[in-house]
Amino acid sequence: SIVHYWNQWYQEYANKFSHPRLIIRLEDLTIYPKETVRTVCECAGGTVVDDEDFKYLLSSAKKDMGHGEESEKNGLIEAWSRIGREVPFSVQDYEATQTHLDR
Repeated sequence: SIVHYWNQWYQEYANKFSHPRLIIRLEDLTIYPKETVRTVCECAGGTVVDDEDFKYLLSSAKKDMGHGEESEKNGLIEAWSRIGREVPFSVQDYEATQTHLDR
């Protein structure tokens, strides 16, 4: 199952490395960028200076073509950013993750 796969994947990081680590999901950076960056910053002992200066860019940071021709992009990042803000997980979904996913 996807839950078993998730648990096995992340347990390898926990068991093989003794140094501190922080695993950040791409989905969190895409759907909740401000909150995720703030949490990571606080975890590292810092603070976000000014929340108003936070800029979320959908365009590529690369010059010219970036990640390919516009006609070849599938809109995944844009869809994640829209859907994640509109459809939050239910209380039951959250409780299931707390019960079945390893930490």
